[in-house]
Amino acid sequence: MTGYRVAVGEPEPSPFAVSEELAAKHRKKQWLLGHTVVVFLSVGIWLPVLVYVALFGLARARAAVKGYTVRIAEGQLFVGTRESNSMVPLDQIQGISSADGVLTIAITGRPQGLRIEGLVDPLAASSAILRARDEKTRVRASAAVALAEEAVAVMSGEGARRSR
Repeated sequence: MTGYRVAVGEPEPSPFAVSEELAAKHRKKQWLLGHTVVVFLSVGIWLPVLVYVALFGLARARAAVKGYTVRIAEGQLFVGTRESNSMVPLDQIQGISSADGVLTIAITGRPQGLRIEGLVDPLAASSAILRARDEKTRVRASAAVALAEEAVAVMSGEGARRSR
């Protein structure tokens, strides 16, 4: 076989691998955009804050995303740090979109959704999230079918006993 290389013994990378550097750059970009709008709306009063964010925003953003993780456990998606995080039940996820390395997750009952920044491979993460959601839905549906079949069996058994 030519042209193919198989990695033996290398673990598969996590779809939820987070680059703190990417997350910090996204965060700084958001802060700069927000502060620029405020500076224009306030006719320049907030200009010193904009300069501060431009100069020191990346270091501040790095500190803000330190320990940022994304994981799925117990039927929920966990996003954030130890200090501040979001938990979303997988069955409330309606859809996922990706733009500029940022995942936006549409969630039932939340108009803004959930943004996930700094993922090394956003498409792999979105696939993993949707697979987990679909698996949870399948498990719940099969449990409901089993419960319904059990109820029918119990009722048909009781009906047979009554007719005797």
